Amino acid sequence: MKAYRSLAHNFKYTLTHFDHEGMRRDNNLLECFNGCIKPRLRLMKNFKKKENLDRYLKLFFLEFRFQALKESRFRERNGNCPLQLADVYLPKYYNFLTLLRTQFNLTYQLKKS
Repeated sequence: MKAYRSLAHNFKYTLTHFDHEGMRRDNNLLECFNGCIKPRLRLMKNFKKKENLDRYLKLFFLEFRFQALKESRFRERNGNCPLQLADVYLPKYYNFLTLLRTQFNLTYQLKKS
């Protein structure tokens, strides 16, 4: 019953790809994002301060924009991050940590307490 009510309420949104010519008819990017954020949302239940929640979410959103897609059924999407798919210019080394790791062979380790 819950699924039926949800579909009846949101049915107009399921066919939006017909209204926009360039829109793909799949939701792989959204499903990928949902799969990445769900475990992190479960972790956030234990956060005590709202400021820490905000910082954690902002960091996750920032990191996700640069994460390359690996399992898309559209081959042109594989190996590209969401920003690249949106035609945003990214220089070769947009991530300072990647530059250090690849060019100078630097690594880091967390201290054991």
